[in-house]
Amino acid sequence: MPSLTANVSHTFRSLKHADFRLYYLGQIVSLTGTWMQNVALSWLVYRLTNSAVWLGIIECANLLPMLLFGLSAGWLADHFDRRRTILITQALSMLQALVLTYLTLTNQIQIWECVVLSAFLGTATAWEIPSRQAFLIDIIEREDLVNAISLNSSLFNGARFIGPAIAGILVARFGEGLCFGLNTLSYVAMLIALCAMKVKHKPRIFADGEQKSSLKEAFQFVHRHKEIRPVLTLSLVITVFGLQYTVLLPVMAKEVLHGGVETLGMLRAFGGLGALIAALTLASKGHGEFLKKAVGLAAFALGLGLFAFAFSTNLYLSEVLCTVTGFFMTTLLSGSHSLVQLNVSDHLRGRVMSIYMTIMLGINPVGSFLVGCAASRYGGPCTIMVCAVVSTIAGLIYLMFLKRRNHAFT
Repeated sequence: MPSLTANVSHTFRSLKHADFRLYYLGQIVSLTGTWMQNVALSWLVYRLTNSAVWLGIIECANLLPMLLFGLSAGWLADHFDRRRTILITQALSMLQALVLTYLTLTNQIQIWECVVLSAFLGTATAWEIPSRQAFLIDIIEREDLVNAISLNSSLFNGARFIGPAIAGILVARFGEGLCFGLNTLSYVAMLIALCAMKVKHKPRIFADGEQKSSLKEAFQFVHRHKEIRPVLTLSLVITVFGLQYTVLLPVMAKEVLHGGVETLGMLRAFGGLGALIAALTLASKGHGEFLKKAVGLAAFALGLGLFAFAFSTNLYLSEVLCTVTGFFMTTLLSGSHSLVQLNVSDHLRGRVMSIYMTIMLGINPVGSFLVGCAASRYGGPCTIMVCAVVSTIAGLIYLMFLKRRNHAFT
């Protein structure tokens, strides 16, 4: 029993920091609402258009701003108060949810409005993410950084498990508008948590002329760093291919599994369950050497799981496979995130994280659009199958590179 208590305490050690506890609690409510809105919006779009292409367009509108503004947002994260930036962007995101709620509940919502509102939310998120990622180091000690990242990921994926399950039930009974309304209210918790924190903005000191060349310096750092560059390369490939199966879940739920929004909610929920298990595992076991191998193995296993999912026509088997893919997807995402955070110096943290998030989110619209177009022509299962093969090969190449590099240093 003492050993079990010690393990639990070790897994959740980041929560000893008061500001991180507030941040964590605020996100529990906010992220659950976000995932409810994600499921409700994807179902609304598919209900309005019955088109996989429009699902890709919505995803593209949501993520394209990261490509446009992500790097500038990284500069902002290194030069301005990160908490204030998060407060402003969270308020703007709440406004987007409020407008979406009104238009849906009054039956005025049209597909072009879904695109515009998705782009608005994506723009607010693009300016927020680098500050949010770099903000962790402001509210915890460096030795707890990997644990905090993993716990943050577990929270994100716990919400990803609970939110879609709730959304599936609510949309089926009351429509999408209720989910949008609850998401609007959920932002209040995060705003209160941010205002209650005692963390103070620490002005960052830069050498003469550094502000002007700051983005260039960050790119040079990433290009030369032997630990970060292969991780970002793998992340780029997986972003364009491996992560895109989530865009096609409404298609798989309706056309392959012959279900409705409840089926979509359960597929996303089981994916979130697998992701939650992975995040908690990394929180207790994650460290630099472990993570280097884990991200490659996760990419390989993610491809295999997706390949099996593409062939499944049984709901229960598909739910199991979504759990598996969720586990390995989060192992890859959280692991690569931790590796980048561990290897970057504080004065470059916001800018380097903006490069990472631009790859993970900003390039995503390219994959979303291609996958949506491919699925409309060749079908969802065939498209997922191709993405699975590419992911498996990318994982193998990364592992071979890692083995060869380690051999060269022995």
